[in-house]
Amino acid sequence: MARAVGYGGPAILTIATHPDGSRYAGWPVGCIRLDHLLLEVLGDPADGTYRIAPDGRLTPGVGNYPADTVVRRILPYLEQARTPVEASPWIRQVSAKIRHQLIGTPDGRYTIADLAQWEAWADAADGVPWQLDGGPHRPLVWAPADDPSGRATAMLTTIYAPTDPAPPAPEALDVAR
Repeated sequence: MARAVGYGGPAILTIATHPDGSRYAGWPVGCIRLDHLLLEVLGDPADGTYRIAPDGRLTPGVGNYPADTVVRRILPYLEQARTPVEASPWIRQVSAKIRHQLIGTPDGRYTIADLAQWEAWADAADGVPWQLDGGPHRPLVWAPADDPSGRATAMLTTIYAPTDPAPPAPEALDVAR
């Protein structure tokens, strides 16, 4: 996930503790709850920003949100009302490194996520994807399918589009799944 956020740059994350004691990895684009076993393997690090070394060790780092910002600005999204979503078949190549995934709701609304980030979060997060209520630019979260009001386990921001996202015209498609 840290590599998906960094677009090939250094893998950086911030570890932050929710007021209930749950631990999260956070980035400016989202967060995910860390399980106890992973925290043990990482040496139960204190809250703070870290670089992930090639061998998986954490070393102090800079360039990410501080832990208190993750707690104050990102973790509250995990508690908000949401609507189920799923990936559509449409992917758009934006640049050599960036592709966008169109994500749809049952009522026919769409939002856009960075494809590498969407795939990383979808692979690592517990639960199914949802979009926070309130419009096409609201973040995505992962939560249990049978508990739409419980705290989500992960959050990913969406990409702003000047108009409401919609499936592209067939001639504009780069890749169809």
